[in-house]
Amino acid sequence: MERIVDATTAARIRIDHGAPAPDPAEAAAVERELRELADGLRGTDTLVEVRAELPGDENGVLAPLRREVGAARAIAGPDLR
Repeated sequence: MERIVDATTAARIRIDHGAPAPDPAEAAAVERELRELADGLRGTDTLVEVRAELPGDENGVLAPLRREVGAARAIAGPDLR
């Protein structure tokens, strides 16, 4: 989770220094993934599968964040990827 926070901070700094802001739909997709990850971890002792597809600009400011969210889901359990 610390890496997700770091990637979020880095994205904000890049935008503050002139990088283009992400598409609102891309930001919403990352938010949705984080909420699903949190709900999946809090809601049950048995992990359940939730969607982990995070499409977006591979060169955009959220690309590192999307990678960290995917990694967190992989670490959390095989059913949260």
